[in-house]
Order: sequence, then C-alpha cells, then structure tokens
Amino acid sequence: MKSRAAIISALLVALVTAFSGCSNGNETTSDNSQSASKYTSSTTSQKAQSTADESESGLISHEIPKGEPTVFTGLDGEPIYTSEITEIDGTDKTAAELTRTDYGTSVLCEGFQYFTEPSGNAYDNYQNGESFDDVLYKGEIPENKNECKRINVGEEICGLKLVNAVSEFKIDDYADTPEPYYFDGYLFGATEKRPLAVFDGSVTIEGFLGATARNDYEPDGGLLFFNPTESKLPILGDQPEFFERSNFVGSSFVTFSDMAEIQCGNIRDLSCSSAGLDIGDVAYVRVTLTSIEYISSQFLNAEIENIEMLSDILYHDEDSI
Repeated sequence: MKSRAAIISALLVALVTAFSGCSNGNETTSDNSQSASKYTSSTTSQKAQSTADESESGLISHEIPKGEPTVFTGLDGEPIYTSEITEIDGTDKTAAELTRTDYGTSVLCEGFQYFTEPSGNAYDNYQNGESFDDVLYKGEIPENKNECKRINVGEEICGLKLVNAVSEFKIDDYADTPEPYYFDGYLFGATEKRPLAVFDGSVTIEGFLGATARNDYEPDGGLLFFNPTESKLPILGDQPEFFERSNFVGSSFVTFSDMAEIQCGNIRDLSCSSAGLDIGDVAYVRVTLTSIEYISSQFLNAEIENIEMLSDILYHDEDSI
C-alpha cells in the first residue's frame, strides 16, 4: 500500500472518518397485503424534536411499518412486516399466514437492502508484494467490525444514493437454513435475474483492470473486469469476507480485501478513453465508476466514467482463436 501519511494528515483522515458512513472516508447520508406499495422511510412524528436532532447529526429515524411482524427478520435484527412483503412465491398463503415451516416459500420486499460499510483494508501483490507468497496473502487477516444496516431507497451509503432495491427472503429445510432467512442473491420465481440494488453517484477507486482476449466464447473479446485494491464500496449483506481474488484476465494479479470483482461492460462500449488499455491487457489503474449494481454479494456491475493508467501494461493475454 502507499507510505504512511504524516501525523496531521492522519488526524484529518480520522476526523473525516468519524463523520463518515464508510471507513474509507466517503460520506454517508441517506397495507396489510402481499401487494402493498413500496416501503418508504419517514421521521417519527411522535418525537419531532428528537428526529430533527437526529437529522442534523446524519442519523435517520424510521417509522415502524404498517401491518404485523412476519416470520422473517432483517439483517439489522428488525422484523419484516406484512406491509413490506410485495410478492410471495411457493405458496397461496398471505404474508400474515406464513409460518416458519412453509418450506419452499420465497418473498420479495421492494425498496430496501442490507449493506455493511467497508473495512478500509485492502492489499494486492503489485503494491504489497511482501505480504504475498505469489498469489497467496500471508499477512495478518483484517476484520470488518462494521454493523450491517438497512438502507432504504433514497438513502446514501459511501457517497452513493440507493435508487432501486429489492430484498429476498426464503424458507427452506436445508441443514444450513434451519429458519426463514435473508438470501443474498435473486432467485425469486426462477425468473430472469434483476439487480438487488442500484446506486446513483460515482466513486473513484484504484485496482487492476483487465479486458478479455478474443476466444471461442467471446469472438470479439473486450469484457472488462475490475478488481479494486481499495476498500471503498458498500458490501451487500452482513458477512464481509476477506480472501484472495485474482483478476479474471490476468490471474497472477491478486487482491486480498472485502471487495468483490466488478464487471464493467465491454471496452468497445466505453464512453471514455481506454487510456491505452486494449483487448487482452491488464493494467493497474484509477477508475471512476458509476451506475453501480449489485447482482449478489459477490457479483457487481458498473460503468466506467474515466480511466487513469497508473502502470504500464502488466500482462497481455493472447487471442485463442
């Protein structure tokens, strides 16, 4: 990683972090039927002054949703209410009638998702070679101690505004799912997938960017895969994982962090300059990402708004066709 900053700079970073919703210093801001409308947040009317104080301090107070608590519990420990369940699959029961043993049932809740703020810890074998044995991280394993939060549409985390979201909960009798649980993907009704969360805003972040070579599966090549070497993005769910992630194009370039790899479309569709990166190349870059979508806790899509090369081409994968 970069050299240690001066004491004054560190104090400034600490002050920013103290007032930030993300450990990397990015700012954070923010009826009783199965076809109920999307849940929206509002202030608690019975505590007007308290709510005003919370609003000024950046905290958000939510009304208790309408309806009754269901068998589902959110990752923030709060119950999911009947008014929040907008679709049910696998049973003819209503949200209020569901029991913990209605196996094979899935429900959708529109308008919110669960995120954990990033730890701020990230390492890679390009800048931190002393911490790696080839592609294996050998340093001390960090820990993300941040609490998982429910983020509603219209609220912000890590400087990104949530503009679309859906949460899925399931009831199964598998050995590892003894009770109704939150599902960190989208399998509802076995239909086409949709993003679990879509964010407005942008983030500038460093990492390895690779463009696939031409091959039998991609005759034109050029799919862009980005591995962040900075821990800056929200983490979907409540179980951030630190492990080695190799770049899809250049597998010898590895990160060890709580950040997932991000697919960024195709190089030929970029709205900005490729900055010298071409099909089959991998380089260390600084990119500005926008239109960030979470397909699951480990799979993200985003658009690249700008690329700044921070290295020469580190690797070139030859075409295989």
